[in-house]
Amino acid sequence: MIILMANQKGGVGKTTLSILLANFLAEKGKSTCVIDLDVQKSVVDNYNNALGKGWSNALIQVYDGKSAPDLKQLKQEGKVVIIDLPGRLDNKIMQSLIKKADAVICPFIFDPITFKSTLVFAQLCTVLIPGDYRSKLFFLPNKVKSSVKLENEKEIHKILKRFGKITPRIPDLVCFQRIPSFSINQEQAKRSQNAFDYLMYNL
Repeated sequence: MIILMANQKGGVGKTTLSILLANFLAEKGKSTCVIDLDVQKSVVDNYNNALGKGWSNALIQVYDGKSAPDLKQLKQEGKVVIIDLPGRLDNKIMQSLIKKADAVICPFIFDPITFKSTLVFAQLCTVLIPGDYRSKLFFLPNKVKSSVKLENEKEIHKILKRFGKITPRIPDLVCFQRIPSFSINQEQAKRSQNAFDYLMYNL
């Protein structure tokens, strides 16, 4: 299975969510491969940092774009592949990955600028994803502040549901600002579990 973590808007938490999801899947006993295509290489850096501190998990492997094995081979081996895409999707490689993916997770934040960018991304997916794009596209409300007005959330959900499914929210908490490696803590796992349980149930 190939899962993309994608949104053309930066700062929505794609890297953090890629790390959290990899750990969530490993806890479920699933062999997971994370491919970091972001220019900042934050996932790779976090992984190497964890290895340097003595962490290891046979179920999680991390690669950058140059060292990553063939996607077809990884799927044949039964691995779940999470690809952390960069904040720009205007080249053929990124667009090709959206076409091939089994699921596209689009994290977003409840603010006008991010929502506008997310909507443009959703419209792009309707063109690139063959068949029923609504079954493959998932919007993940991330970094949700307690100050978000319910009516704003309802209106945004109504619009995004035209394009795909919406997962439970992940709150804006200090614990998610402190993910220095792949060794996530119980609070981080607990607060993200509902969103990831929903994803796994619907994939």
